[in-house]
Amino acid sequence: MKSERLCSDHHGRITKIRSIAGFTFFETRYEANLMLAKHSHDHACICVVVGGDFQEEFQWRKLQLRTRSVAFRPAAEVHEDWFGSSGSHCLVIEVPDAWMDHVKQSGQWLDEPICIQRGPLPWLGMRLYQEYRIAGEDAPLVIEGIMLEIAGGFSRRPPHPVCKPPLWLERAREAVCANYCQTLKVKELAASAGVHPVHLAREFQRRYRCSVGHYVRKLRVQAACEKLAHSDSSIADVALEVGFSNQAHFSRTFGVATGMSPSQYRSWHRR
Repeated sequence: MKSERLCSDHHGRITKIRSIAGFTFFETRYEANLMLAKHSHDHACICVVVGGDFQEEFQWRKLQLRTRSVAFRPAAEVHEDWFGSSGSHCLVIEVPDAWMDHVKQSGQWLDEPICIQRGPLPWLGMRLYQEYRIAGEDAPLVIEGIMLEIAGGFSRRPPHPVCKPPLWLERAREAVCANYCQTLKVKELAASAGVHPVHLAREFQRRYRCSVGHYVRKLRVQAACEKLAHSDSSIADVALEVGFSNQAHFSRTFGVATGMSPSQYRSWHRR
């Protein structure tokens, strides 16, 4: 898909376009006091407001979007935008029609514009922005999970309390624990568990307080700590053994998780 065509369907100053996990990300900045006349987009979009504020006006409603807001706009929905005195910085995620159809199968999905400013969605939106910026080798898995969690947050289906994790969820977690060194996909884990990916992502986050992707990262770092402390394998070999494709990404991830480089951790543990 060419950038020229992508840019023609979106407004503002697009500073970066990335395609990750089947989604197209547009990092966009809008000038202060900008007004965009009535227009629409070919695909449904999710918008994370990184900074600034603006108003989006549709035929039957107006949405006020502020910093950290997360909004959903259906495909072909005619609207106009009014930006405030500070302009706005947004991450716009173009959602494929096939993904929308897939998500709708999980339950009731809003087919109308909506903006969420409270609860877990703003936090998920900021996590999504951070993953998009880092774009590490495991970004597709993490972003897929976050997008499914956001889809679950937009759903009207209310959460129900669960005292004990259902058997299918525990089996999915065990599958992650057994295969964390491999490339995993939420869709495949959900299929093995016999549930919809949106349901798996939402319940996994709710029960284990993290996404599938972050759970995989934690397992890989824990395994790396064990190998660094008790084996003589090189750091490059340890990276490959625990599921990273290269030492550089392993070192970055390990440093964020532990506050030390792999070599520092090995030296510290063997004092």
